[in-house]
Amino acid sequence: DGFPRLQQVTLRRGGQSYDVPADLLVYGAGMMANTHWLKGSGINTGLDGSIQVDAGYQTNIPGIYAAGTVVSPSLDHADSFAMGKEVASLFLGEAL
Repeated sequence: DGFPRLQQVTLRRGGQSYDVPADLLVYGAGMMANTHWLKGSGINTGLDGSIQVDAGYQTNIPGIYAAGTVVSPSLDHADSFAMGKEVASLFLGEAL
Protein backbone atom coordinates (compact mmCIF):
# COMPACT_ATOMS: atom_id res chain seq x y z
CA ASP A 1 0.00 0.00 0.00
CA GLY A 2 3.04 2.30 0.05
CA PHE A 3 2.58 3.53 3.63
CA PRO A 4 5.36 3.13 6.18
CA ARG A 5 4.64 0.48 8.80
CA LEU A 6 5.87 0.17 12.35
CA GLN A 7 8.23 -2.78 12.61
CA GLN A 8 9.91 -2.32 15.96
CA VAL A 9 10.17 -0.07 18.97
CA THR A 10 13.55 0.75 20.49
CA LEU A 11 13.56 1.17 24.25
CA ARG A 12 16.52 2.98 25.82
CA ARG A 13 17.40 3.09 29.49
CA GLY A 14 20.64 3.60 31.34
CA GLY A 15 22.76 3.49 28.21
CA GLN A 16 21.23 0.22 27.02
CA SER A 17 18.91 -0.28 24.05
CA TYR A 18 16.35 -2.99 23.45
CA ASP A 19 14.62 -3.54 20.11
CA VAL A 20 11.13 -4.97 20.44
CA PRO A 21 9.28 -6.19 17.33
CA ALA A 22 5.95 -4.35 17.09
CA ASP A 23 3.29 -3.49 14.54
CA LEU A 24 1.22 -1.29 16.86
CA LEU A 25 2.14 1.23 19.54
CA VAL A 26 -0.42 2.55 22.01
CA TYR A 27 0.63 5.24 24.48
CA GLY A 28 -1.34 5.59 27.68
CA ALA A 29 -0.37 7.69 30.63
CA GLY A 30 -1.68 6.48 33.94
CA MET A 31 -0.97 9.24 36.37
CA MET A 32 -1.67 9.71 40.02
CA ALA A 33 -1.54 12.95 41.92
CA ASN A 34 1.62 13.38 43.99
CA THR A 35 -0.19 14.10 47.25
CA HIS A 36 1.15 11.44 49.62
CA TRP A 37 2.78 14.20 51.68
CA LEU A 38 -0.70 15.48 52.62
CA LYS A 39 -1.41 12.40 54.73
CA GLY A 40 -2.59 13.53 58.14
CA SER A 41 -3.21 17.11 57.01
CA GLY A 42 -6.98 16.73 56.99
CA ILE A 43 -7.26 17.68 53.30
CA ASN A 44 -9.69 15.35 51.56
CA THR A 45 -8.27 13.27 48.71
CA GLY A 46 -9.88 10.81 46.33
CA LEU A 47 -9.01 7.17 45.74
CA ASP A 48 -6.57 8.24 43.01
CA GLY A 49 -4.86 10.64 45.43
CA SER A 50 -6.32 13.74 43.82
CA ILE A 51 -7.19 16.65 46.10
CA GLN A 52 -10.94 17.20 46.39
CA VAL A 53 -12.02 20.80 45.72
CA ASP A 54 -15.27 22.69 45.26
CA ALA A 55 -16.24 24.75 42.19
CA GLY A 56 -13.98 27.55 43.47
CA TYR A 57 -10.98 25.19 43.83
CA GLN A 58 -11.10 25.36 47.64
CA THR A 59 -10.41 22.20 49.59
CA ASN A 60 -12.46 21.09 52.57
CA ILE A 61 -10.22 23.31 54.70
CA PRO A 62 -11.12 27.01 54.34
CA GLY A 63 -8.37 29.09 52.77
CA ILE A 64 -6.56 26.14 51.17
CA TYR A 65 -6.90 25.87 47.40
CA ALA A 66 -5.60 23.41 44.82
CA ALA A 67 -5.47 23.29 41.04
CA GLY A 68 -3.84 21.38 38.20
CA THR A 69 -2.86 17.74 38.13
CA VAL A 70 -3.18 17.39 41.92
CA VAL A 71 -6.90 17.99 41.39
CA SER A 72 -7.30 16.12 38.10
CA PRO A 73 -4.32 13.86 37.33
CA SER A 74 -5.33 13.35 33.69
CA LEU A 75 -4.95 17.04 32.78
CA ASP A 76 -2.29 17.99 30.31
CA HIS A 77 0.05 20.92 30.82
CA ALA A 78 -2.14 23.44 28.99
CA ASP A 79 -5.26 22.49 30.95
CA SER A 80 -3.34 22.66 34.25
CA PHE A 81 -2.11 26.13 33.31
CA ALA A 82 -5.66 27.22 32.43
CA MET A 83 -6.93 25.93 35.78
CA GLY A 84 -4.23 27.92 37.56
CA LYS A 85 -5.33 31.06 35.71
CA GLU A 86 -8.91 30.43 36.88
CA VAL A 87 -7.77 30.21 40.49
CA ALA A 88 -5.78 33.44 40.09
CA SER A 89 -8.88 35.13 38.64
CA LEU A 90 -10.93 33.97 41.62
CA PHE A 91 -8.33 35.38 44.02
CA LEU A 92 -8.55 38.71 42.17
CA GLY A 93 -12.34 38.70 42.50
CA GLU A 94 -12.90 38.29 38.77
CA ALA A 95 -15.78 36.27 37.36
CA LEU A 96 -14.92 33.07 35.51
